[in-house]
Amino acid sequence: MDKIFGVIAADVIDSTSLSKADLLCLNDEVSSCFADAKYYTSSKFWGRLVKGDSIECCLPDPRLTLRLALLIKCRIKAWAGDLVCSAALQDLGIRFSIGVGSMRIVDPHMDVMDGEAIYIAGRNLNKIAGSSSTSIFGFVADDRNFTELVNVSVVLLDDLINSLSAKQSAVIYHMLLGLNQTEIAKLLFISQSSVNSRAQKAGWRLIADTLRVYERINFVDYVV
Repeated sequence: MDKIFGVIAADVIDSTSLSKADLLCLNDEVSSCFADAKYYTSSKFWGRLVKGDSIECCLPDPRLTLRLALLIKCRIKAWAGDLVCSAALQDLGIRFSIGVGSMRIVDPHMDVMDGEAIYIAGRNLNKIAGSSSTSIFGFVADDRNFTELVNVSVVLLDDLINSLSAKQSAVIYHMLLGLNQTEIAKLLFISQSSVNSRAQKAGWRLIADTLRVYERINFVDYVV
């Protein structure tokens, strides 16, 4: 079997509600998120912003896809909290689709991604566009019950993130990167007790537990 990759396809919700200046700043936010993820998690991936408000990421380790998707979502929600934009953008940040499968071409220098994983992610993102859903997971597997279980877990965790405030999203963003509460307090210029309070109210324990289970999945055992 070919090597299994994880792909995230996402779009920023209601990006047309952003001013021209803020839309240009969106690129900086996404780039900073990618830089943080690579630095703090030591993960190797290729991510890009296309068409101004669409995001594509390819990861050689599919177990890290959910963490990266949530990082992007929390980063955008935290950033949008102080902007003049739609409530949907502030509340939801991004809509994302995770696809796991083989990839025929992954070439950052030629700016080309091609393969089963990105087809799955792209098709599923189109499927939920215009609906009330903001996330979906998919891969080709014999065990449909397992696929459904993983998808439900992803959707439930995404729904939890949808309920967070901008300030809670900022805290969870840094916790997803693995920073401790003291480090986060210094970065956000708030007290450690405020970090702890926001993390607890945001449901950090559930987020961490779900990610721990997801990141133990050996997708090679399931993908056809």
